[in-house]
Amino acid sequence: MTGAATPLDRAHAAMTAAPDNEAPRRAYLALLAGHELLIALRDDGAKGAVEPESVEIEGTTFVIAHDGDARLTAGRQGAVARLAATGAEIARLLAPQGLGLILNPGAPEVAFVLDPEGVRWLAAEAGEPPRAQARPLGAFGPPAIASPAALAALDARLAEAGALVRRAALAGARDAEGLPTLVLALAGVPAEAEAGLAEGLGALLRLAGAQGARADILFLPEAGPEFAAIAAAGLVFEPPAPAAPAPPGTAGPPRLRC
Repeated sequence: MTGAATPLDRAHAAMTAAPDNEAPRRAYLALLAGHELLIALRDDGAKGAVEPESVEIEGTTFVIAHDGDARLTAGRQGAVARLAATGAEIARLLAPQGLGLILNPGAPEVAFVLDPEGVRWLAAEAGEPPRAQARPLGAFGPPAIASPAALAALDARLAEAGALVRRAALAGARDAEGLPTLVLALAGVPAEAEAGLAEGLGALLRLAGAQGARADILFLPEAGPEFAAIAAAGLVFEPPAPAAPAPPGTAGPPRLRC
């Protein structure tokens, strides 16, 4: 494998090292659901439309995705039109069409295949849109996370979002209906980034949480009492500061958002 390992690579290694352990596999799928993936787009002259790059295997069509720009563009020349979406968003698009998903086929050591049944499972598990939390929450307590591997997946995803999230706090609570929920409070997030983070992190939390737990994302001021209460009862994350911006003129082609 060339280049630095991605969070998905590390989760993949943990999963393959313990094939009989469900926790690392679920943690990998949680990270996949919340991670932004890239799909190359190509013109289909016959249909007069833009189609995602795909391959047919034994009568089943698999859409090809990559977990970063380097893998998307490897072996290609020129700009590559692409769709950027979380794994959960992609699963929701593919599931009704009976399509599968292949991740990183150009890096066999970290490649991953979801057949159409697996795509439907991922869409069902992570597909509920994040709830806008307007209802009151009960007392905060320790979060009910499924496994240490799932917690590591959340930590890795928050680290990737360090340019957008100043601090985060995760706790458990019960909503107004008495149902258990995971509450992730995010501080310092620009308003225009809230929807995208809620989608990706909400999907990850629903897979990372204990069985039956819901997930809520709150965008709060860091100095406010509610963020302080969640932080005091649960776990606090401090994503690393973002790297220096790329030099002018190095931006890639425009990306479509799902």
